[in-house]
Amino acid sequence: MLQDFGIIKTENNFSISDIATRFLSNDYLNKKEILPIEISRGCRFKCTYCSYPLIGQKNMDDYLKFQEVLKEELLDNYNKWGVTQYYIVDDTFNDSREKLTVIRDMIVTLPFQPTFWCYARLDLIAIWPDTLDLLYQIGIRSMFFGIETLNRRTGLIIGKGYEKDKLIATVKTIKQRYPDIILYGSFIIGAPYESVESVKETQRLLCSGEFPLDNWKFNPLQIWRPTTINRTIHRGIVEDFARENVSIGRIGNGTGNIVSIGQNG
Repeated sequence: MLQDFGIIKTENNFSISDIATRFLSNDYLNKKEILPIEISRGCRFKCTYCSYPLIGQKNMDDYLKFQEVLKEELLDNYNKWGVTQYYIVDDTFNDSREKLTVIRDMIVTLPFQPTFWCYARLDLIAIWPDTLDLLYQIGIRSMFFGIETLNRRTGLIIGKGYEKDKLIATVKTIKQRYPDIILYGSFIIGAPYESVESVKETQRLLCSGEFPLDNWKFNPLQIWRPTTINRTIHRGIVEDFARENVSIGRIGNGTGNIVSIGQNG
């Protein structure tokens, strides 16, 4: 057994593909529960700040739950307790058109319509606009986007370099076509080349409604040892990062607004 950065690694690997989560009678569930559900494990992407395991997975089929196993899990919770609401714990739920199509094709065979909350990438909906309908047909009614930045240069460094105007347009499209989908966004303060002015402009767009997310939050950049951004900084590729890092002194006032911004000294 090896231990690295708090993760216990063993020689035994358990496939998610044929494992269904079973809740028991002594879990005391009722039909209003919002249950966690895992459909796939890992992430196709490899954002430079991310310290999660199983990132950069190219063959996600090896980490995807079988269609019939997922259906069995949903039916079991519905038949026993009447549960229809879930939050999907996958790192990036909308990472593949094929994955969404398979799940949609299973969902329509159920005797009820489940609803889901999920982590998703906004840029993928912009790139594959047809997946918005798939997400809605699956039952997605709330999405959390790790947008991180609207600064193009910063985005290219951290792995989130899609164009600001297209991201904003995509959110507007989602709200126009499916106003009952609730949209959350998170942003990182302190990434390379993100200036105070850039952060304030993002705040302005959010507060004015020009970037119509329903809720949002700002988090200071946290640099973990086994991440690409940590190795990049130590190699001196981002030379002015340590000098010009912007951080939040205090974040949020209940409305998503930035309360104060401090310059690191």
